[in-house]
Amino acid sequence: IMTRARDLADYIAASGTLLQTQFTQTDATANFTPSGVLSRTLITNLAVSITPTSTSSKIMLTAQVGFEVTGNMANIVFGFDRGGTRIGAATAGNRNVGVLAPYIGFHNDATSTLEGIVYTFFDTPSTTSAVTYTADFTINGTNALNLNKTVNDSNDGDHERTVSFIMAQEIAG
Repeated sequence: IMTRARDLADYIAASGTLLQTQFTQTDATANFTPSGVLSRTLITNLAVSITPTSTSSKIMLTAQVGFEVTGNMANIVFGFDRGGTRIGAATAGNRNVGVLAPYIGFHNDATSTLEGIVYTFFDTPSTTSAVTYTADFTINGTNALNLNKTVNDSNDGDHERTVSFIMAQEIAG
């Protein structure tokens, strides 16, 4: 006899079924400055919590980040943090690693042209406790990431503003 909602969810949900979606979306602007070269920096405006219904669930993470880097944005890589641990980063010695590097657009203009990235990673947290995920980045330098705005942020047609989000979707395992 099934006595709990979680038992019912486990019984009904076939592997691959989308069980829930949680997200944080923001148009707020902020600056995030790394503490050192290749130091992981959390984008604290882009955090989301999800409570998996089963320890076998997968969590599909997706982030969309509108940004401009103060100065040179060479070698920037984006990833995810799960409760203080970086996830989705390849193990590769002293390299700058993450889920994805942005497709560079007009990176020679470091004051008035936004860049953007959308990236996804599948996590297996193996828990039914709440998990908090945060978007993060590393860069080969200490240049600030300006979230949802250009560096100069002038109020004219040459300086963009965007909306960024992070989404966590539970998929039955």
